[in-house]
Amino acid sequence: MIYKKITYFFLVLLMTLACTPKSSYNIKSFFFDGVPDPNLKTAANDEATLVEEIQDSTILFKVANTIHPPYKEKTCLECHAKENMGQPKMELPNLCYQCHDDFSKSNAYLHGPVGSGNCTQCHNPHKSKLERLLVRNGQDLCLKCHIKDKVIENRVHEDIASKSCMECHDPHGGENKLFLQKNSCFQCHEDFTDNKQFIHGPVASGKCATCHESHKSTAEKLLVNTGSQLCLNCHNKADIYDTAYHIEEQETSCVNCHNAHGSNIKYLLTPDTPKP
Repeated sequence: MIYKKITYFFLVLLMTLACTPKSSYNIKSFFFDGVPDPNLKTAANDEATLVEEIQDSTILFKVANTIHPPYKEKTCLECHAKENMGQPKMELPNLCYQCHDDFSKSNAYLHGPVGSGNCTQCHNPHKSKLERLLVRNGQDLCLKCHIKDKVIENRVHEDIASKSCMECHDPHGGENKLFLQKNSCFQCHEDFTDNKQFIHGPVASGKCATCHESHKSTAEKLLVNTGSQLCLNCHNKADIYDTAYHIEEQETSCVNCHNAHGSNIKYLLTPDTPKP
């Protein structure tokens, strides 16, 4: 009788031990020493170990809206080293640039987190409930670092409400220090490219900051310079005043004859300017 009870006990015990590692850990550790705790992460020495650690990610995939492809495909070694506790294979942002665009090559100015390689300040490297693996949504992402009161001080932001900062600013960088998106100014200002046959270069390329400062400027029309000196920042003075039309107009502002944004007349001339 005692023998049957002992046999029955061990059968139950074996069935229990056949459960998942997490559910059987308490029973195993009661009878044996050195049983590894499944809740503690271990060093990932090879890809198989890394994959094993995320085997329960089926539920995670149902919750998250965005999964980083290497994480979803369990190709962990694309980003992580075999040794060194599964740390990144190389420093950021170089690791990210193995697959993503190098923003330093396409932008004159870089957003702080991009320039310093802190990609994970805005993006989760594995998964997120938000698009583009973002750690926060909308203004909340930017206001994690930028002070809201300081942002609203700029009069162009007074009526921003819950509008996303990225509708006007590129979060990675840009051709101007404000990281303005091309044509972002036209969300509030007149679109000077409409119904114009000839468009001034900076306007056509969306580089409004070539001539205009930010809305914090106290200068008239937010111009970075005054009179003809503004135009001579780009146009060669010797070439301009070498033409017959300009010889006697060296003290005249260029905008007396030329539209700074666009025109239907060649050379961006205003309608009341005598044609050359």
